[in-house]
Amino acid sequence: MTLLEQTRPVVLTVPVDLRSYFKTDTARNFFGIIRVSYDFHSQSGTFEDMVLAVSRQFKEQLTAERLAERMNALAALEKNVLLRGVPLFLKNFVLRLSGTISAMGETATISNIGRVRLPSACVPYVKGFGVFMSTHCTQLCTCTFESSIHMGFTSALYSSEMQRRFFQRLLQDGVELEVRSNDFYASSQEKEV
Repeated sequence: MTLLEQTRPVVLTVPVDLRSYFKTDTARNFFGIIRVSYDFHSQSGTFEDMVLAVSRQFKEQLTAERLAERMNALAALEKNVLLRGVPLFLKNFVLRLSGTISAMGETATISNIGRVRLPSACVPYVKGFGVFMSTHCTQLCTCTFESSIHMGFTSALYSSEMQRRFFQRLLQDGVELEVRSNDFYASSQEKEV
C-alpha cells in the first residue's frame, strides 16, 4: 500500500430510500445517496471510534432537510437555462466524467435490499437469499430473511483480505456466521476465516 493510500479516508457510498422521507406515488426507483467517511490517518482507528463517527454522519445527513437540499441542488442544475442549450452529447460526456471522478473517491458501496418476505407456506423450504452486484469498487449488498442476514461482497480487487478481516471482526465479537465464497483465485497461503 502506498503512503497516499494510507492517508486517504475510507469513503462508503450508502443508498437511501427516499420514500422514508418524502411522500410519493411513483413506482420508479426513488433513492438518493449519502457518503460517510473515516480517516484512519487523523482518527484513532478503534472500532468504537469508527462506529461513533459513522453514526454521527448518518444523523447529520439522514434528515429530510439535508436530503431535500441535495435533491433541490440537482434539480436546479437540470432546470438551469444556460445548461439547457448545451448539446446532449456534451452533457453525456460531462456526466460520465463527473461520475468517474466521483467514483475515484469511493472506497466501497453498501446497499441494503431490506427484508425479504415470502408466503408462510414457502418459508420452511428457504434458508435465505443472496444479492450481488457488479461493481467498479468493493460492494456489500445486504438483505434479511426471517432471523438471518446475508452479506454479499463483490469486488473488482484480486485480494479478498478486506472481506476476510471483516468476517474475522464479526467472529471476534461473537457473531455466529457461515462464510461461502467462489474465490477461485484465493492464494493457498491465505488463512481460513
